[in-house]
Amino acid sequence: MVHRQALPQGAASIPNTGATITLASTTLNSGTYMISAKMWLSNTQTAKTHYVKCSLVAQDASANILDSDSTSATVVSAISSSIPGTTALPFVIANSFNTAITVTLNCQRLDTNAGSTSAFDIKLTAGEISAVVSQ
Repeated sequence: MVHRQALPQGAASIPNTGATITLASTTLNSGTYMISAKMWLSNTQTAKTHYVKCSLVAQDASANILDSDSTSATVVSAISSSIPGTTALPFVIANSFNTAITVTLNCQRLDTNAGSTSAFDIKLTAGEISAVVSQ
């Protein structure tokens, strides 16, 4: 079985306040999953770069982090008012969970430069698999 959440384009804005914003979230039963997420970020400011940290996080009911995948990204400034700066971010978690989990995709701006960073084409997918083999 595959669980999929796709949000509308331009569904989220990441402000320059340092607040962590949840872009997508889903709940899964206990099991073994390959969980992936992807999106692209946009900066319409022509003079300032945006710095963003994003994470795909699997937590239990007590908010204990069971697994995660994080990355920091530089979203370059726009070339012009019609050509924004962009970057794409992929995430993946493969793990067995013996309890129900909540999976969230979160982002936080690490700078206070002008403007908000926009997140587009956000997708969160979880496929139940038979096993995870670590090598």
